[in-house]
Amino acid sequence: MTMKLAGPNPLSPFQMTPGERRAELCAILAVGLLRLKIRKR
Repeated sequence: MTMKLAGPNPLSPFQMTPGERRAELCAILAVGLLRLKIRKR
């Protein structure tokens, strides 16, 4: 699975399954957490 770290999502959330929306949300939160950890160094 390839993940983009930024950019608009071409898919409407209404066309995604709940699992796909959850996976995208988790990926967004993980990137945010990594950015916070990097900034604290």
